[in-house]
Amino acid sequence: MKYLDKFIEIPKLPFILSGIIFISSLIFLSTNKYAAEQTQIQHRAMAFAFLVGKSSDDLTVYARYYVTTKNPVWREKFEEVLKIRAGEMPDKKGIQKSLVEKAKEIDFSKDELNIYESAVKQSNIIAGRETEAFKLIADMRSGKSYNAEIDEVKAQELMFGNEYQRHKNEIMATIGKFHDTVKKRTDEKIALSNTIEWCLVTLINMCLLLLVMALKHKEELERKPVRRIVKKKPVRRVVVKPKQLPSSP
Repeated sequence: MKYLDKFIEIPKLPFILSGIIFISSLIFLSTNKYAAEQTQIQHRAMAFAFLVGKSSDDLTVYARYYVTTKNPVWREKFEEVLKIRAGEMPDKKGIQKSLVEKAKEIDFSKDELNIYESAVKQSNIIAGRETEAFKLIADMRSGKSYNAEIDEVKAQELMFGNEYQRHKNEIMATIGKFHDTVKKRTDEKIALSNTIEWCLVTLINMCLLLLVMALKHKEELERKPVRRIVKKKPVRRVVVKPKQLPSSP
């Protein structure tokens, strides 16, 4: 307690503590905002992963519909999705950018962007198989096919075979890897931000406690009556000289 009393009696201590509290509060707000930004990146990663997966599934559905029904409407829808993904057509929001270009606008790391681009490329590769099936159907409809039945089976195999499903699984696995990589990185940053925030809250509370103690101690000192010390005037000592007796004749 002796050392604590000396500490809280430092004249400028309230100002020092107030400054620490102010700066710590600013850092806390900044850290909290940073954690919120990391959470937002997680949400965007989920949205971009969904975008690739959804568009890939749409391509599969439209391609299979076209191969099965031979209705050109499904091929038109298929081509439309491809053009939107490639940035050749605006999407529903009116944005005309490729999937990769949109992803580059987000604060993803280089490795994360590479994984995302790999997922898009894999989806484009499987689209090549779908286009190959379309050519077989087009040849059958135009009479260029040497054997329509064989080409029909080939087109069906391209769209429904094990090889096609393997490619689809690879796409989904890469999309999942992209999302998990982003989430792991941002989770680590969020955890670090939470640790910093906890330390700042502890520091602010300690400073508030010391500030209250310092102000209370100062208030108590001001309430104590001041003892006035009266200085005594020095007493002047008078030396009385003995009277001289008259000398005898």
